[in-house]
Amino acid sequence: MSAALPDAALPDTAAPPRTAPASRLPALGATAMRLLILAGLFASYPVALVIPMGAGFNLVFHIALPLFAILSLAAAVWLAITPWRQTGDAGRRGRARGVAAVLWGYVALHGLAAAWGRTPDAWRLAETAGPVILALFVAIAPRRLLPRRLDVALLVLWCVQVLHCLAQALADYEPVALAGNRNWAATLLAVLAPWACFALRRIGAPHRGLAAPLRRVVLQGAVVVISLVIVYACHCRATWLALGLYGLVFFLLKPCSWTGRVLLGGALAGLLLGVVVSWPEKVGEAIAKDIRLPLYANTLRLIADKPILGVGPGNFCRDFVLYRSRAQKARAVSAAVTEHPHCEFLNVAAAVGIPGAILWAAVLMVPLVLPTGRSTRRRLAHACLWVLVVHGLLDKALVQPPTQLLAVLFAGMLWRPWLRLRAAPEVRPPALRALCLPAAALAIVLGVHVAWRELTTGILFRRAYLAEARGQVLEGRGQSDAARQAYGEAYDAYVRATRVAPTNVRAHAYAGISANNKLRDPLRALPHLQAAMALEPNFAHLNGEAGLALGSLNRHNDAFTFFLREARLFPFDIEAMQRLLLCAAATGRLDMLAPVHRQLLDNAAHKATQALGEDRLRELAMAFRLAVSRGRSTEAILAARELLEPLAAQAVEPALFGYLDAPLAEALRREGAGEADAAFWHDLEAARQAWADGAPESPAALMAALDRLAAPGRLDPAALRPWFTVARLAGWSPACLRGPDPEAPWRWVELRRGDDAWLLDLEQRRLVEGADLVRLVTDSALQQSCAVDPAALQGQAVLIPAEPMQFLFRTQALAAMLRQTSRASAVPLPYSPMVEAARRQVRVATALPAAGLPLEALPVVYDQAALEAFARQRRAAAAPAPAATPAP
Repeated sequence: MSAALPDAALPDTAAPPRTAPASRLPALGATAMRLLILAGLFASYPVALVIPMGAGFNLVFHIALPLFAILSLAAAVWLAITPWRQTGDAGRRGRARGVAAVLWGYVALHGLAAAWGRTPDAWRLAETAGPVILALFVAIAPRRLLPRRLDVALLVLWCVQVLHCLAQALADYEPVALAGNRNWAATLLAVLAPWACFALRRIGAPHRGLAAPLRRVVLQGAVVVISLVIVYACHCRATWLALGLYGLVFFLLKPCSWTGRVLLGGALAGLLLGVVVSWPEKVGEAIAKDIRLPLYANTLRLIADKPILGVGPGNFCRDFVLYRSRAQKARAVSAAVTEHPHCEFLNVAAAVGIPGAILWAAVLMVPLVLPTGRSTRRRLAHACLWVLVVHGLLDKALVQPPTQLLAVLFAGMLWRPWLRLRAAPEVRPPALRALCLPAAALAIVLGVHVAWRELTTGILFRRAYLAEARGQVLEGRGQSDAARQAYGEAYDAYVRATRVAPTNVRAHAYAGISANNKLRDPLRALPHLQAAMALEPNFAHLNGEAGLALGSLNRHNDAFTFFLREARLFPFDIEAMQRLLLCAAATGRLDMLAPVHRQLLDNAAHKATQALGEDRLRELAMAFRLAVSRGRSTEAILAARELLEPLAAQAVEPALFGYLDAPLAEALRREGAGEADAAFWHDLEAARQAWADGAPESPAALMAALDRLAAPGRLDPAALRPWFTVARLAGWSPACLRGPDPEAPWRWVELRRGDDAWLLDLEQRRLVEGADLVRLVTDSALQQSCAVDPAALQGQAVLIPAEPMQFLFRTQALAAMLRQTSRASAVPLPYSPMVEAARRQVRVATALPAAGLPLEALPVVYDQAALEAFARQRRAAAAPAPAATPAP
């Protein structure tokens, strides 16, 4: 039996040594970067595939992953800990240091701009600096960190986009694909189609004969045809312009000599000039409707004020509010929030200053002039980058996924053979190797935090939107308790979003708006609105919401400041002007009512013209007038409703609300034109024809017309109503002296036109020039000349003769449209009893103290009997019909 061998003599059968985690990190990092790039192409808007399209509300982008910012952060960390080396020309070893200095200088510029502009979200820095960081990363990173079969990935992405557009078409939804907008979807499909065709080149390659190539050609042709159909359905001018410019520059001008280029360019310029000369009205109308020119001009003013560091990444929306001009606000497409100037070069210049914009342009636009060589991939990248950059200079294609990431990938591919730089992770010194794990951990922690916060906020926003939509449906069915519970769920979701993302101005604003408008709880809304205004004082309609909350608490003087700010920010907004008008009346700012009301009616006519077009507006106005004059109430109501449809915001002057219960008042505010409107306009048309027969202008002529319109001795309100309309058509503002007895006839009438005033004694058929009702009450000499007993003037009031329907904004707005489309003397002028009462109150408040009388001696009132009768009619119409008695 042999002796046992010592341990040293045993054969080597031990397990192989384990690989250290740090040594596996490069392989894991490479895989993670490839997957992250692919996720940026496919998963930036994951909910877009399951959107409830056709549900009546848009929920596409409330759940969004900020993958571009995360990818930029990861690339920046990787570039910071990885040495760069020069390839090719050994005499230019300093290129790596120069490119690195430009990159980190660009990043530092963003950091300074963010600190200077007080950027609330620090991760916006990575998002804004991302295009340059990622373009350089793609240009110098080893190929194992980049997608290996990018053409196949883009083919799959094209299929996803097309299937999504098909689902949207089947749901009767516009084709926005995963880009989120039909304009961006058009460019996305135009860019993906060539790569999809390129990926299909491998079909049938190993086989001989015509079957496989024919199948490949058919598939490639189908890709092109489907893409062109979707691009055409998107109606995007920028996409067609980019494609046309590319064909012009690289297929027509590039092969020609310089002489041929000059001749061809001159011919095209002449053709363009001929189009402008031949159709100047259409060209001018297109320019007037487009928002880009005033938007660009306003952005240039902002850049001129802050040329070096800009306003900071992510702060354009906050700071641009003060630069919006009236020309921009007057456009039909003008939004409450301007997040982007629709030109990426201007966007970068506004965010980080002109130096940053120049560097951005060098990275994204210089590759367009570099030779591509014979590489098919680089030629495709060049063409696609051209389309994306041209569209990005006219829209937001370079800040929206996935077109944003595609542009960066193509720019990096074009820079790669020219920079001749390669990142070399294998030559990291020991100090940088020690930083690999901490740097990777830092990138992961920051990325997960940003992704969790944005994803959670999006989920909460989506939940709130669904709850609000459910609440609106329940409220429409009359289930107020269930609707309030749904609104409470929406409010709770917004509140949770404010805790998750304290710097998200939308979360605070939506929480305040939900509490104010849905829950009717201004005390709960004000803290949220104040928190939102601390982040962005002029965000959207935040000032108007704060004014509404304060007004609900009867703090009208505090609310007035916010309403005034809202009206200045949105001078063409109807609702903002309505709120300012009502708040000015509630706070006694009587001198403001007339100009604000005039602007309100101008806004109504302006918005109707934008929505309907001048021709359609004129056609509807004429149809309405004809229907009214012929007594066709149904036709008149239909025409009036179409005219008023663009004016979603309705209002009623406060005097009428005092006679109606809250539900009746709200129903009156929300309802459209009806039989009461048709009857009112029919009476106005009869008065207009009576005025047109004699066209009385002077007070004497109006006095003579009174005998034709009212029976002698009958001076009650019903008899005088058409005569008051005739007086207004003649340009006079009438007011009556009403005693405490409502049954007594109206004897004294004042006609005023500016500073010209006449006093009419309807009983004696007398005219007194230069006199008015206030002077009649305060001037004893006038009383004596008119044979009026001063004691009989005690307890009198100045009465504004107004019909109940004239207190409605829809009546005033409709009159403004009729005035715009017809001669001013041919239609009843828009009339506001509240504004007329304010004018009278100002004169009374000036004259009575001078005569030693208190303001209560001559109040300004409305026709109480007419308003009460109107309220009784509304209550009777709203009362449920009595149940039928069953037959015995």
